[in-house]
Amino acid sequence: MFEHQSIIAVEKRKNSKQHILQPLMKIKTTFYPTAVASGILILTLTGLCAEDWPSWRGPSYTGSRSGENYPTQWDTKNVAWKAELPGKGASCPIVWKERIFLTSPDDGFDSVLALDLKGQQIWKTRLGQETPPRHRRLGTSSNASPVTDGSGVFVYFKSGTFAALEMDGEVRWRRNLIKEFGPQELYWDQGSSPVIIGDLVIISRLHAGDSWVAGFDKATGEIRWKTERNYKVPAENDNGYSTPASSAW
Repeated sequence: MFEHQSIIAVEKRKNSKQHILQPLMKIKTTFYPTAVASGILILTLTGLCAEDWPSWRGPSYTGSRSGENYPTQWDTKNVAWKAELPGKGASCPIVWKERIFLTSPDDGFDSVLALDLKGQQIWKTRLGQETPPRHRRLGTSSNASPVTDGSGVFVYFKSGTFAALEMDGEVRWRRNLIKEFGPQELYWDQGSSPVIIGDLVIISRLHAGDSWVAGFDKATGEIRWKTERNYKVPAENDNGYSTPASSAW
């Protein structure tokens, strides 16, 4: 038996000309008879008059951004708000136009949530049955971070659910990659996040079984291309957890 509690907190830097917000996603998991803090994820971004943070590792997939005078330490005295989440998720929150989007299990279901910059929930959409993590102490069913292009939010879960939502939470399309391609055979839990390149959403599915990288149409969810891994890899080394990155040639 175990319980968990997840929160997001936002720190506002004082005495700064630029309004700085530093979101914190803190996951606290309690196991009986001991209590274990399972991790803290910190994402730095600006709140007003700033670029968005639309994906895992930010707008350029580097984990950094331009600017100065950012907070360098977390100070609980400057917490502006906290918002409880329905479950334990390890995905990175993303931000677009004063909206925060993140994934989390919710009473056994894969869910996507939207909050405003004051921590108030705007909407929550359930997408399907959650698949519990293999490693309950370290993993979650919501490891992949969402990504947005400003017109839709794209999410991927351990259950195989891969979906696009409109900015108001309405489901645009949904498919299940495990039902279509079989179980994902990984030693650890699934962790690769979707990325957007042009009019495609790119998913990497590398594991002990049939492995590939594919581009899905953002509007319809249909596969536009799929490139399979065509070489042999030693056991466990064939597991892939990284997120694809694009490069201009």
